[in-house]
Amino acid sequence: MKKKELSQLFYLNKEIAQLEQHKQELQHQIRNLGKTSDTVKGSSTSYPFVLHSILVTGIRSKDKERVLRLKADLADIEKLIDLRSQQCVVEYNRLMRYINTIDDSLIRQILTLRFVNNLPWNRVASNIGGSNTEDSVRKACVRFLQKN
Repeated sequence: MKKKELSQLFYLNKEIAQLEQHKQELQHQIRNLGKTSDTVKGSSTSYPFVLHSILVTGIRSKDKERVLRLKADLADIEKLIDLRSQQCVVEYNRLMRYINTIDDSLIRQILTLRFVNNLPWNRVASNIGGSNTEDSVRKACVRFLQKN
């Protein structure tokens, strides 16, 4: 398996985070676009007929089409997030199946910490412990990937 294939889980998670941010931006636009409100006078339907103010809120008619487009975009983004989340599960399982076929325990730990847990090389080295350094775990990973 190549480094690019091992990195797909990382990039899928990054893509999901970007889509989530875009989703929040769309939700914010929908909440704030074209909102208008007014008060009207009304009374109760039974005696005593007490006059009071009623607040009416809604969307300006000129903004209605844009709000509908934004809601359609939001639905598309939500579907994409679901799709990418499903791809993450598939990619995670594929990655774990591959890593579990490796005989070398150290390499399994390095690949899991780096490509499944997305840790930087210095944290991979500190999690493994011993005399392993950032450079030594990175080089072990590179050598393993070049060999296989």
